[in-house]
Amino acid sequence: MAFQPTRAGPKGIRELYHWVWGQLNEVGKLLGSGESTPHLLYGPNQTDVDTTDTLDLGDVLMFDGTVWVPFDALDTFVSAGYGGVIQTGNPILPDIDGTPQILPANAGVATTPRAVVQDFANDGLHFGFTGIWTLHISIAIAHDNVNAARTVELQLYNATEASILTSSPVFIARNQDGLNFSTTIMVEIPVAGLNDLYVLRVVSIFGADIQDVVLTNYQFSANLVSQLLVIP
Repeated sequence: MAFQPTRAGPKGIRELYHWVWGQLNEVGKLLGSGESTPHLLYGPNQTDVDTTDTLDLGDVLMFDGTVWVPFDALDTFVSAGYGGVIQTGNPILPDIDGTPQILPANAGVATTPRAVVQDFANDGLHFGFTGIWTLHISIAIAHDNVNAARTVELQLYNATEASILTSSPVFIARNQDGLNFSTTIMVEIPVAGLNDLYVLRVVSIFGADIQDVVLTNYQFSANLVSQLLVIP
């Protein structure tokens, strides 16, 4: 089995090497140099360090100067994530009243999304990583009701768990025949929410129902900045 050592970590603080377990569909232990028993690992100073941890696909080993510390790769390295859904048409929506309705999407934003499933068939996104995600929301609605002010609420909704993650009220002034709203927010996707379906909903929370509604623009996208978590 071939393992390629790569220098990493802050230079001058410690020698830090990592090996990525790259043998597909195989579970095993690493062999030390010149050893036939799969439990000896050699550190940067050629000090043999005993480890009996069984390694799985994607596992990473880091040498902290004394011992080899195993990590699950997804816990150690957070890769970039991005994707989104969009509405490319101008669909007519039901009246916006006191019953929340999901904003419809019909296409994905990214040609090749990463760690995000662009589930436009179900009008939402699935997140493949936990952590803090940045969400970009843009919505434009046209309507014919201009006789009074109204307030609607936009909701980030976990459709799998039937729960609201966060929400924001949006005011529509009198004599305005539309709504244009854009925002960027940060939300935390917990482990329990991984791969759940997240959608955006709109609901009226003040004033009369909004009728003759046309969705003229809609985009719901997300991105996660990559980072390397280094052991102390």
